[in-house]
Amino acid sequence: MSLFKRIYLFSFIVLLSNTSAFASGIEGSYGFGFAAGAYQLKASEGTLDGISYASPIHLFYMAEMGSTSRLTAEFFHYSMRFESSPNDTLGTEVLNSGVNLLYEEEIKFSNSFRPILGAGLSVSKLVQTARHDTDTNGNLKTQYPDKDEFATSLIFSGGYDFQITDSMMLYTRVMQSLGISNDLTETQFLIAFMFRK
Repeated sequence: MSLFKRIYLFSFIVLLSNTSAFASGIEGSYGFGFAAGAYQLKASEGTLDGISYASPIHLFYMAEMGSTSRLTAEFFHYSMRFESSPNDTLGTEVLNSGVNLLYEEEIKFSNSFRPILGAGLSVSKLVQTARHDTDTNGNLKTQYPDKDEFATSLIFSGGYDFQITDSMMLYTRVMQSLGISNDLTETQFLIAFMFRK
């Protein structure tokens, strides 16, 4: 793990250990969402590259820490299929399930423009099956063993909240994840409906 990632991880743990957000009975919101994105994972046998996916299962809980800050916990689950190509791209089926934990802060540029910036950690179980590559004719060249691993990533986000009613809002977000435990990178756009308790 690089020095930057170690410092980031330590700082985020310190932030969580010094907040009473989870223990103070503060207001919170829950919701569900839909995401789409692109994904890349480098492996010793080749690269899983540039796949677009749709992810219908995202569940959220937001704990408000103040008037402009919150902690967002998110459960996600999605599957993808990568097609092999001769240019060092592996073919495989991927199942990814896990949790994102984000600290988010509202940045007030004006009364009408208040984007949300966030940073945090992601932990997931990444299962790869039917791993293979092909030759220039599209024929199977090598079959690789399945992989089952836990993945940890740094995540950075930017988004915007659209208030629909006093108890419901539309949560929009663009997120970039950078792998700590492996070379996984992911860019994701998400839309979710949130409901205040």
